[in-house]
Amino acid sequence: INGPISTLPPPLNFPEKGDNSAPVYLFKIGRAYGKFYWDGVKATWANHKRAKTLKTQIIASNRAAGLPNMPRPLLGHLEFYYENGGKDKMTRTDFQLLMREQYDFRKLPPFALMVALFGEWLPLIVPFVPSAVPRTCRIPKQIEDMRKGVEERRKASFREGYKTPKPAESNDEAMPTSMAGGKKALPRLYHSMRTAQHIVKMGKPESLHISRVLGIGGRLFDKMGVHHPLYPVKLMRHLGYLHIDDELLLRDWVLSHLTLSTEETRIACEERGIDVVGRGENEMKEDLGKWLEGRK
Repeated sequence: INGPISTLPPPLNFPEKGDNSAPVYLFKIGRAYGKFYWDGVKATWANHKRAKTLKTQIIASNRAAGLPNMPRPLLGHLEFYYENGGKDKMTRTDFQLLMREQYDFRKLPPFALMVALFGEWLPLIVPFVPSAVPRTCRIPKQIEDMRKGVEERRKASFREGYKTPKPAESNDEAMPTSMAGGKKALPRLYHSMRTAQHIVKMGKPESLHISRVLGIGGRLFDKMGVHHPLYPVKLMRHLGYLHIDDELLLRDWVLSHLTLSTEETRIACEERGIDVVGRGENEMKEDLGKWLEGRK
């Protein structure tokens, strides 16, 4: 059920100050950051080698099932495999490994160069290029800041969608800020939007809103007053990803509910537009369960 632990950041352990002078202590903190980043880079490379074997097996199975031999995105291969005999073979752990490895490995070459060049000074640079960091190399503060940014953007998108808010909705706390709440129409709507045709039919304002809610596009484009040029493609791929991930969680939701770790619950919720900052595991799992209930 859970994604491989190697796809998450390694522990970041700081030394105790003890009797060390300030310069020595700061140097040791820098060494701790350097070790953390190198461990993350090595984890990404190890995940790549594991995922490569899985990809080879899946592509070979797809060829045998009649999929034409032509270049296509990884998600295209996974969707075909899942719908053509792979439902009982694919585990959520393998699915998450493949999807997360693809995301991280694209960022590995430039980031590994940054680690080699800047080493323990890298934490001073990362805040300026957060999206350039593989998931395995994100420090806890960076993860928290990125989640807060996504939720602020989501809240603003919901707020802009109300032309005349009711009095009780005039402050931020009262405004709807999440895709949770047991509204069955929402996941079904997303399921129906999995093709580009449905996204186009929905209209640009609505599809942009869905993109912001799901954290697609980034705040930089919002600040510049423009839209991400590839947001329809990114939205379609994300919905295709959620379609498979939802089914893998629903295969045995009781088991998923019991075994899904706290961090994996956070990741699953944020991928579905559900707020996670400052919330407990049980509360998040309840909202995730409502989302999945709407997918049935």
